[in-house]
Amino acid sequence: MARYKVMLLPPALSDLEAVAEFYSGGENVRRVRERMLNDLERLAVFPLYCPAVPCGGLADGGFHMLTEGGVIYIYRLTGEDVSVYHIVASGPSGSVYPALFKDLD
Repeated sequence: MARYKVMLLPPALSDLEAVAEFYSGGENVRRVRERMLNDLERLAVFPLYCPAVPCGGLADGGFHMLTEGGVIYIYRLTGEDVSVYHIVASGPSGSVYPALFKDLD
């Protein structure tokens, strides 16, 4: 079975730290970060497992969305790589990602 390389782009790396800090409440940030990275590692084997992003240009651009444990990961398959563009915490009233990803549209 093919294995893809999961790459976090600079905005996703910043997002990872911010979301890990948000969910940890200042404690066990490393453990939360590791759980998030483990979630992403599944994409190395099954990159198209997750649905396409359900909004306009992002869906047209081949972006996919992994949702796991209150976290939304936006990524797309680029050749042999899974490029992760953004990571956000989903809000209590639903997803907050549409406003955050206008730059990708």
